Amino acid sequence: MEVSERKFIHIVNYLVFGNIFIAICAVLMSYYTFVVFSSPLNFTLLGFIFFASISSYSFHSYLPTTEKEYSEKVTWGLQHRKYFLTLLIVGAIGSTVFLYFFNQDLKLILTLIVFTVLYSSPKIKFEKFSFFKRFGTAKTLYLALIWTLVTVSLPLSMITSYDGNAGVLFFLNRFFLIYAICVLFDLKDKEYDIQRGIRSIITILDEKKIQMLFIITLILFFISSFAFFIFRNSGLIITTLIIPGILLLFLLKKSKETKSDYWFSFLLDGVMMLSSILYLIATGIKKLY
Repeated sequence: MEVSERKFIHIVNYLVFGNIFIAICAVLMSYYTFVVFSSPLNFTLLGFIFFASISSYSFHSYLPTTEKEYSEKVTWGLQHRKYFLTLLIVGAIGSTVFLYFFNQDLKLILTLIVFTVLYSSPKIKFEKFSFFKRFGTAKTLYLALIWTLVTVSLPLSMITSYDGNAGVLFFLNRFFLIYAICVLFDLKDKEYDIQRGIRSIITILDEKKIQMLFIITLILFFISSFAFFIFRNSGLIITTLIIPGILLLFLLKKSKETKSDYWFSFLLDGVMMLSSILYLIATGIKKLY
């Protein structure tokens, strides 16, 4: 392997495995919510979401793993625990600073912080936290809900006026997209969850039924996408909204066959922010012409 290639992989690992990439995803998804509802950007919120994502994911990565077989991502994480601790501290400080400048009600934000910590509770070796393993059947729903609340509900809470029905429909649309992606992640982690004694929908269902769940979720995603056109009569918005769902259909087969951390942590996570990227590209080209 050439030196330049090693350096490239080194940088990619820090971005993807080091939780920078996923934090960027959260910011761009939140940005897209502001765009869809034709609202000015709230940079204080976007800054908070970036640092809070860094902090929460670094906290989860820093906790000891219970996996018996280490993937490339887990191995990298074990070798960079000090890095995760540093990011945890930086993220906590950064999110606290941005939180200080909020003028809005902080109840939703504080609730989400608690829920995020509870998601990592199965990795904490403390007897009382083992209680949360009982909620494993809702693990996928739980994670998709947190992501939707952060990237949709938080931005909407900063918008002074918008159609409530449009807000609910967009919330459901984003939830279905994230849930479909979470199903693919859980399919990859099925054996690991069984090892940890976590019962979830994915560990209970066989592969055929899991695929059916995935397809039904995407159908609901497409229905909500086209229904949203009633409230946001924009070809650009609807096009950028549905493309990630179409792409997921083509990624299903490979996602069932591979356990590559780059495939999941880069490509599939990246699908979540694809609408934002496509919108930025389209508006950028439009400005040029």
